[in-house]
Amino acid sequence: APAEAMTVHVAELGGLATQQARTAARLLVADTSVAPVETQHVAVGEADGSDRMVAVIGKGRISAWLQSLQTRGIDPD
Repeated sequence: APAEAMTVHVAELGGLATQQARTAARLLVADTSVAPVETQHVAVGEADGSDRMVAVIGKGRISAWLQSLQTRGIDPD
């Protein structure tokens, strides 16, 4: 994925369990994104001390990329 297609944040979520960090990250995105969080894919990285990287990209963009790969006969799985 091109880097300009997503936003990356650093959030103080390192002390949370993985599932809790995912939920907290989605709440942060809901508070800071112009687009509805339901239309965004939110990925949370491993804890690095008290921080975790949070990447956000539109689900529509991911779908378009996957469709483009399928059209070319490429299975991304």
